[in-house]
Amino acid sequence: MNRVSLAFLLILLTVTCAWAGATYTSPKFTATDSNGVPLSGGKLYTYKPGTTTDKATYSDKTLVTANTNPVVLDSRGEADVYGEGRYKFVLKDSSDTTIWTVDNVDGKGEKVLTSIGDYGDSLNTAIATIGATETTLVIDTDVTLTANATIPATMELFVTRSGQIILNGKTLVINGYIRAGPYQIFTIGAGTLTINTDFYEHDQWRDGAGDDWLPTNDDAVDLGDATHEFKDGYFDGTIYTDAISNSGSTTTSIVYITPETESFTTEGDMTLTNGIVLLSGDDDSDNDDIDLQDGTTGTILYLIAAANIDADDTVTIDTTTDSTCTNCPAIVFDTLGENAQLVWTGSTWVVISLQDSL
Repeated sequence: MNRVSLAFLLILLTVTCAWAGATYTSPKFTATDSNGVPLSGGKLYTYKPGTTTDKATYSDKTLVTANTNPVVLDSRGEADVYGEGRYKFVLKDSSDTTIWTVDNVDGKGEKVLTSIGDYGDSLNTAIATIGATETTLVIDTDVTLTANATIPATMELFVTRSGQIILNGKTLVINGYIRAGPYQIFTIGAGTLTINTDFYEHDQWRDGAGDDWLPTNDDAVDLGDATHEFKDGYFDGTIYTDAISNSGSTTTSIVYITPETESFTTEGDMTLTNGIVLLSGDDDSDNDDIDLQDGTTGTILYLIAAANIDADDTVTIDTTTDSTCTNCPAIVFDTLGENAQLVWTGSTWVVISLQDSL
């Protein structure tokens, strides 16, 4: 596709389209609104480049039958549009509100634009028929693979909101470019999808059924940047990272620990098998002591009053009987949320912080 037609596609922020002709080789001009709904009643005005002087397009390849100007799109947002030479295209909705204007559209040397409907809504048939011809294939309906398939680098997939590729347990390898908005365009299921092109991939494209979302090359793709930030993130699982930067302050050593719960009904020793300990009292309206044990050098211990601890059920962490804590008194918890952070230096515990609440 030449630079003019590539820009033509990129400009379509809210409307996607493709056109056809002796020089515009797709069989249909197609337009959809920002929701992927066909632009029924839309109007395509065609002019000489750089002017508002009408220039005819035609409904047939022989350029005999002229279209009306504007060309009014049908209920599918489509029309037969064939042309010759350069044009300025102005697309408007049915109320004559301008959606976009593209000047100096030149069909010569363009990549072919064609619709999946020309191949019986079969992606396998389209791949076999088109071969290595430079083509943009518009997919505006659900298509189901009937065999494993490979999209060549010469084929660009242009998937509208009403289109979707269903793998049906097959393997699909895509070596060409994909154009689509932030909506699902693949149903992977038990199939296998491999995309061998470096470009931004919307996370909504995949159905996520047992599928990993992987960049083509390791350590090569950013998720957002300094001026295009995501908002909130929610993860039901484990995050692995080399570093976290908080407003430019970078932490490179990160340890993820699942807390353990230390429950007790009588005084005793605290077993240290974890760096985070949730303390659960016995709720018997008396005060309990629990003996802190020695740690290993560099261990950071985080103690949190988590349950059954109040003014009548206090918990005192004894730092003198089985272990020592330099320059710190016995730690008493009498309110849920109270917490203490300690570090073992190799011979003693040292309090880092004491807080009344989380």
